[in-house]
Amino acid sequence: MSLNLISGYTGTLSLSHAAFFGIGAYSTALMGMFFGTGFWVNILVATALTGILSIIVAYPALRIFDDYFVIATFGLQVIIHNLFRNWDELTSGSLGISGIQDIVIFNLKIDSVFEYFLLSTLIVTLIYFILSRLVDSKYGLILRGIREDQVFTWSAGKNVTSYKIQVLLIGGALVGVSGALYAHFISYIEPNNFSVNESIFMLSIVIIGGAGNLRGSL
Repeated sequence: MSLNLISGYTGTLSLSHAAFFGIGAYSTALMGMFFGTGFWVNILVATALTGILSIIVAYPALRIFDDYFVIATFGLQVIIHNLFRNWDELTSGSLGISGIQDIVIFNLKIDSVFEYFLLSTLIVTLIYFILSRLVDSKYGLILRGIREDQVFTWSAGKNVTSYKIQVLLIGGALVGVSGALYAHFISYIEPNNFSVNESIFMLSIVIIGGAGNLRGSL
């Protein structure tokens, strides 16, 4: 759904979504490993970190358009994936990080597939509600205008670059949430979980389900 907001509603094709998914997962794993933090802190850190990094990347990347932007995000995906693989001191490289703790909410330990399914369903429902309100508003109409004709949207007095950066911030932050959930559920992460193949897979979900259609992503 977060990628659909970026690529489906705004028309900004990105091939680096798995990289931000991985940043959310690694930040969760490292927070638990070094600081012993719990689920709520981890998910907040993952959301904030991926959102901030999305903005940092967005400013230079949005100076280019169309196919060049796709190539730039592909390059970003490769760079971040190689950082996961080669930064041994932080990410343990190809060995990955194991022993990620289970989620504990109000002293209730979530450690079964069904419990994770219920928690994930709750979070997905909340995110779907937020995004559906967003895309059905005037804000969503402007995003669709950017997708259809950027020049016309500029001429209507809308700051296209600002809207794109905002969308990349929201999309990046939300995929950080899914990265945090994934890390806790799997309890082991390694670089190949976040390769360019995963970014292509995510984009395929958006395209097959319907670009600009949140229900299609579900």
